[in-house]
Amino acid sequence: MNEAVQKELAFSYEVSLNVKFDITSDQIIITNEGRTRVSLWGSKVGRNGIVMQKGPRTLTPGVPYLITGHEVTTGLTGVVPKGGFAPVPFVMFIKNERGEEFVARYEFAQMMMMMGPTHIEPIMVSITQFEWSKKR
Repeated sequence: MNEAVQKELAFSYEVSLNVKFDITSDQIIITNEGRTRVSLWGSKVGRNGIVMQKGPRTLTPGVPYLITGHEVTTGLTGVVPKGGFAPVPFVMFIKNERGEEFVARYEFAQMMMMMGPTHIEPIMVSITQFEWSKKR
């Protein structure tokens, strides 16, 4: 295969995720924005340990998937410490359709507004190809 075709094929399998937090339902909403399906094998929220699934959860492009986000609200609510709340880390263990493994890292931060309610916003740190299954 020539190099241009290989680059186009690799682009089709890139992992692209949109993460949001719904404060009313206390849930993390993950949407696959890539061109192909990806599999969510596990995650880690805040100080909780890594939770690996018994089998993968398929994330179809455009379809939201929900994870309980209690650890996010627990870590970002209460009496505000001096300097504000530290971000709550969120890590996902993903495989694309080619079987390549990725680690997606996010942080949830509390955004204080002058008027209105507090918002919890995700900040993408990285989505990196990394063979996580061989490290466990």
